[in-house]
Amino acid sequence: MNKPQYKLKAVAEMLDVSRDRITYTLKNGVLPPRKRRYLHRWYSPEDILRLADYFDVPTPKELQNPDQ
Repeated sequence: MNKPQYKLKAVAEMLDVSRDRITYTLKNGVLPPRKRRYLHRWYSPEDILRLADYFDVPTPKELQNPDQ
C-alpha cells in the first residue's frame, strides 16, 4: 500500500507555514534528502509530522489518525 505524499504547497497550507520557511529547513538538513519525482519533492506524513514539531505548530487533522 502506498503512503500518501504531499507537495510543498499542500504541506504549507496544512501547517500554516510559508513555503520559504519549509524550503529553508530542507537546506539546513532538518529533513533527510529524498529523490525528487517530476522535479518536485514530495513529503510523506512522517516528514509533515517532523516539520510540525520543528515549527511548533499543531499536527494537521489529516495526519492525526494514521491508522486510516
